[in-house]
Amino acid sequence: HGELWGTKLPLTEMYFETTGAPGVFEDIVRSCHLRSRIISVAIQKGAIQLDGSLLGKELTIMGSLGYPTEFPQVIDYLSQGALQPSTMITDRFPIEDFLAAFEHARKSDKAGKVLLTFD
Repeated sequence: HGELWGTKLPLTEMYFETTGAPGVFEDIVRSCHLRSRIISVAIQKGAIQLDGSLLGKELTIMGSLGYPTEFPQVIDYLSQGALQPSTMITDRFPIEDFLAAFEHARKSDKAGKVLLTFD
C-alpha cells in the first residue's frame, strides 16, 4: 500500500473498469493512487458522480469501445479456434452455491470470470 494525504491506498497504477456496475468507477477514483490510469471498457448506464477525491491525483482516465470494428473479428477468431475464452474462466460454482460464488468474485483478488453451472 501507498499513502496519499494520510490515507492508505493500493499501489496499483492501472485499473480496468469492465463491469459498468453503479459505483464501481467512483470507488476506483476514490481509492486509486496518485497518477493512476483508469480505463473504462464498460458501458456506464448512469451518471458517474465524482467528488473532490479526483482533484490532486493527476489521473489519466480513458474510455474505450471497440464493438463496431472488433466484434465481428472476435467472432471470426472464436469460430476458427484462435481465441480460447475458457482461459478467462477462473472459477465455477454450482447454482446452489450462488451466494458463495458472488462472495468469492467480490472478495477474491484472483477471481476473473466466475461462472454458475446448472449441472
